[in-house]
Amino acid sequence: MLTLGFGLLPAHLVLAASAAQEFNVAGGKIQGNVIPVVSQQAFQASATHSPNIQSFKVPSGLLQPSSISYFSVLGQAISGSYIYSYDLTAPKGIKLGAVELALNTQAHTQLIAVGTPTSALTNPSTKNGISASQSISSSGTVSPLVSNRAGNFHTDWWDPVGIHVNEVLDDINFNYDGRSVTYYSGSDYRWWLSNDGWFEAAHNIGSSYQNNNTQAVVWTYDHMQNNPFCVANATHVYYQNNNVYAHGNGSVTGNVSTSDSGPCAFLLHYTTSVG
Repeated sequence: MLTLGFGLLPAHLVLAASAAQEFNVAGGKIQGNVIPVVSQQAFQASATHSPNIQSFKVPSGLLQPSSISYFSVLGQAISGSYIYSYDLTAPKGIKLGAVELALNTQAHTQLIAVGTPTSALTNPSTKNGISASQSISSSGTVSPLVSNRAGNFHTDWWDPVGIHVNEVLDDINFNYDGRSVTYYSGSDYRWWLSNDGWFEAAHNIGSSYQNNNTQAVVWTYDHMQNNPFCVANATHVYYQNNNVYAHGNGSVTGNVSTSDSGPCAFLLHYTTSVG
């Protein structure tokens, strides 16, 4: 049984993993255990029985229509649960977004739409709530500037009627020379819909150079919780971790690593954006 360190089995789980396949989409790339799908209807038609398809109510206008591609994310069975894995990589000047649309509970596949995000995805409207942020110290030696880029990766969760309920965003500002990241600094931003019962149960932030300085990562661990959402049962959302990677070639990768748990967690869905 996969416990995530909290003794809770997630309703559906999304974790970063090594890329199995790579596809170009909207000027960037998606990597992972993914297969292109012609349409949302085609994904739904793949189910042996329609009750196996769990569709989510998604706000309209999150992705630019002409940029959208659909992918089926293949689940990997680990300790009785299923992991859905992919990364989004955006070159400088490009933004990518992904929206969870449906889950096939029999075939253990997840349908996502990937494309160019609109402001509705990158800056979702929020009701009254609580926000917090934290910066990390600059790291590395400032070398003669070759190129500089600021990038970010954020993940948002939504309730069944399309209300934005919590979010984690990680920023990274970095210098790069075509091969290595020579300097970076970063910060995070978190928000939760406190008026609806959400609160931040845990938080941590960190960063490091990786792979001989060819990339750097800023990450946030966060645990959001809501007790009244599901009557007497707590609902949990985990960002573990919300990772933004800076690469020596100037691209930025969002490493999808989020999950929910609790008896009513199947009602929630997520969106992501990197750029």
